[in-house]
Amino acid sequence: MTAGAGRGGPLHQLAEVASQRALGEDAYLLRLALPAFPPPAPGQFVMLRLTENGEPLLGRAMAIYRTGRRGRRATIDIVYRRVGRGTALLAEAAPGCKLWVLGPLGGTFTLPGKGARPVILGGGTGIASLYLLGQVLRRRGFADLDVLIGARRKTQILCRKDFRELGARVRVATDDGSAGFGGTVTDLLATLVKKEGSFDMAYVCGPTPMMEAAWRVCEGAGIACQVSLEGPMACGFGVCLGCAVPSRVDDPAAPVRAPRDRMKLMCMDGPVFDAATLAWGWDA
Repeated sequence: MTAGAGRGGPLHQLAEVASQRALGEDAYLLRLALPAFPPPAPGQFVMLRLTENGEPLLGRAMAIYRTGRRGRRATIDIVYRRVGRGTALLAEAAPGCKLWVLGPLGGTFTLPGKGARPVILGGGTGIASLYLLGQVLRRRGFADLDVLIGARRKTQILCRKDFRELGARVRVATDDGSAGFGGTVTDLLATLVKKEGSFDMAYVCGPTPMMEAAWRVCEGAGIACQVSLEGPMACGFGVCLGCAVPSRVDDPAAPVRAPRDRMKLMCMDGPVFDAATLAWGWDA
């Protein structure tokens, strides 16, 4: 699905910060209020454009965590972590502040067949990209839904309560062992596959090395795997070409018409991809 090919097409509009609260260690839940917002598909994102001292900054791609209504206005919830200049400015945005929003953008996940056993796997703020998917899966009748949440330590665990309220079976992994499974979330996935049998479909989002590790586990177990890539974007709709990632060319002798045949854009071709179609190993 190409950018803006969701259920309503993207809108570019001025949004107001309705609320903002801390979720833990440098993590925040931002709620934006807008005149209208097309219902997003799971995996889609928005571009937020901030200003500093009156000067516009490059856009920031943010996953859509949740949508709703506040009176006559639509709301978008965004979960993010303060890691750099742009997100530091965003963390300082108080209720009433205005910023430009473009979205929803990007493609969506392919849902599993009836009777399948899906697993959602999120590392860090990547779990926020998967909440809409969890909602859809539960509405579609997938009662046996596993959600694995990974964090470096207990204070960085995100979104656990919301997934539990969906009725999902939520398990946590922390690198330092301070909560739940001691180890990475991909180690937890491998342990569950070995002990409890295989899943049918894995949906993954998080740091690139973590997503690649999850795909390796899935590949070895014969589990289909879809990933939602995260990375810097300046435009969100295929103009800047700054979010290109390499795709696999299974036959090296096959004619390559242009570099585009080997590269995919997160914003236009993704951000959701079949993990098996990517040439993993790039720096991110």
